[in-house]
Amino acid sequence: MVNEKKMLPKRIILMRHGESAGNIDAGAYATTPDHKIPLTEEGRAQAREAGKKMRALISTHSGSACGENWRVYFYVSPYERTRTTLREVGKGFSRKRVIGVREECRIREQDFGNFQVEERMRAVKETRERFGRFFYRFPEGESAADVYDRVSSFLESMWRDVDMNRHQVDPSSELNLVIVSHGLTSRVFLTKWFKWTVEEFERLNNFGNCEFRVMELGASGEYTFAIHHTEEEMLDWGMSKDMIDDQKERVDGCRVTSNDSCSLHLHEYFDLSHDNGGVINYFSLHYCIFNENLFFSIPILSLLILLHFYILIKTAQTHFSTVTTKLADRLNLSPSMAAVTLLALGNGAPDVFASVAALRGGQYRTGFGAILSAGTFVSAFVVGFVAIYAAPFPVDAASFVRDVLFYLIAASFLFYVYLSGEIFVWQAIGFVGFYIFFVGFVFWMDFGTNVEKGKIISEEEKDLLRLQDCEIASGPLESYKAEKDHQFSGIFRLYGMISRIWETPVSVLLNLTIPKPSPSEWSRFYRSANIVFCPFALLYTCNSFVQLNHPISFLFPNTHLPLWLVVLFMTSSLAFLHFTVEKQPPKTEQLPVIVVAFIMSVFWISTIAGELLNCLAALGTLLKLPPALLGLTVLAWGNSVGDLVADVAVAKAGRPAMAMAGCFAGPMFNMLVGLGSALVMQTANVYPNAYKLGFHVGIVIAFVFLLLSLMGSLLVITWSRFRVPRFWGICLVGLYVAFTFVSLIIASVSS
Repeated sequence: MVNEKKMLPKRIILMRHGESAGNIDAGAYATTPDHKIPLTEEGRAQAREAGKKMRALISTHSGSACGENWRVYFYVSPYERTRTTLREVGKGFSRKRVIGVREECRIREQDFGNFQVEERMRAVKETRERFGRFFYRFPEGESAADVYDRVSSFLESMWRDVDMNRHQVDPSSELNLVIVSHGLTSRVFLTKWFKWTVEEFERLNNFGNCEFRVMELGASGEYTFAIHHTEEEMLDWGMSKDMIDDQKERVDGCRVTSNDSCSLHLHEYFDLSHDNGGVINYFSLHYCIFNENLFFSIPILSLLILLHFYILIKTAQTHFSTVTTKLADRLNLSPSMAAVTLLALGNGAPDVFASVAALRGGQYRTGFGAILSAGTFVSAFVVGFVAIYAAPFPVDAASFVRDVLFYLIAASFLFYVYLSGEIFVWQAIGFVGFYIFFVGFVFWMDFGTNVEKGKIISEEEKDLLRLQDCEIASGPLESYKAEKDHQFSGIFRLYGMISRIWETPVSVLLNLTIPKPSPSEWSRFYRSANIVFCPFALLYTCNSFVQLNHPISFLFPNTHLPLWLVVLFMTSSLAFLHFTVEKQPPKTEQLPVIVVAFIMSVFWISTIAGELLNCLAALGTLLKLPPALLGLTVLAWGNSVGDLVADVAVAKAGRPAMAMAGCFAGPMFNMLVGLGSALVMQTANVYPNAYKLGFHVGIVIAFVFLLLSLMGSLLVITWSRFRVPRFWGICLVGLYVAFTFVSLIIASVSS
């Protein structure tokens, strides 16, 4: 009958056998079976001394309530050297202290494969070091992973003994379990017990002969080494700082969380940021720092979301829109040409990599769904927002019709391919080629028109056009903003107070990494800092291809330094040289500086948009919002929030026509180049066969709403004589709300 009150052991003590003949002479294994290897006289003496120390430790640290009322139960490996060790250890204990002994075959030594020839075993063990100690299986023997399996089985039996009180312990007594085993078996036992990873097992050092390690039950109700062993001892065992901290936290019940949920282990297996690698692991803030306390997690994540939005808006308005305008002027690009090149590249580059990663990982639904949901978001919500924000403003008739028609043709062709259920390599190449043809057509059309009409635009004309655009955008806009500010004055005041706190550090951070092209804004310190930090930002972007700590031979032969240190040395030297030599600002804006500023603006918008996505996803998960809602909102918004902020910033900068063109060119770039490149890779892998596409009604709905938004914009703006009306912006936002509602219903029904 099971005892209703479970008596947990006060201590679990792991002990390795004493010095054996095999430890002195490895050749002994060639003539004597492993299980018959005896102890040496030194080993016997070690065991007797260890028995005395063990008894003194247990007796000294027994609880005051129990006094001397403690007992010991032994588990021992059936090998000769462990059994002899136990006999010698037992001489330190009186008979009344020992409840019993069980010979347990599952805690035997790792099987190395019968008789062991010394030369052969030396070569085998060298191979094991290269292969990995945990997974390497000895010929005719076991791997440490095999030992792990049988030790796991032993642990289950041991706990059944405790649960059913098979040790027959009096409730007033302290139970001490002593396991006399082998070095590797004991390390495997600890790995299983504390849920350590294979990598953490690999770093552990072996027990010394007759060394014992004491796990005692702490106030937290968990076993820990930290009561009887110092941090220095645990470091000597090979435990990492995180492993030692975990042991300390087990002592008094102040553990942050278990290994199962703390990011120390969880982030190695799952991307907690919804397939979007980020700088911060927002789930670990909740699980590991705030101890799963929503009272702290929710406000902090909400503040971080506000911070991310602030950095996005600051980057887009202060840097991206200004630099994009300067670059378009320098290259003498029309709004259409700037949209299909600069805006499309800036907004779409991150989505290209995301689409490639999704399809390469076999998640074609994720790739299609993300691109189409983001396309609908931009063509409906972003276009609508730009229209509400800056309307009424004119668009060039030919350019507008061209952009929307090309996007319609591309979306329709992709829709046809999706409905067919398969795609061939020539079709995938056609997507990428179609965008290249589109860019060439835009350049031919704009250049041809300008040359034909003699419209080589001067700087004065550009300034005049910019001024006119600003007047168009600011007339009704100011009254609209004033009305909104009055309605939400309390919210804006709160946001203003919060934003003032982080305004200076954010501005400094952006200025350190994004150069200012204008000579009037030139700073010798910031320009030197740009030389140091811009390469590091780009290096971080390429981290998935080249690790920051990738070893590089540099300066000294046979010396490998991490890549980041080499880059730091080189950029710091250049920065010091620049700071020393350059005393005056340049007389004119330099094109290379404008290009670098454009690239770094794209880097910040892409990075912060990803962080915003991760933070929103974490907040939604903690609030237990439906996954379907998160997928249709957070994931789509995360892919397109950069487009929204960048396009609105460009519209505010006096270029609403360029922003409108970017609303069509950007998603088309994502669809044709991003999704197209990924499909080229996948179809090439199965060539000459077709790559199969499964049918899902949610993707069909996304196609339908995308086509509706494009056809609606084409008809309404054409009907309005190519002026964007504000009412159509409201309609487009409503269309996106309807798309979200319908998609959410379909996702809920499907799940």
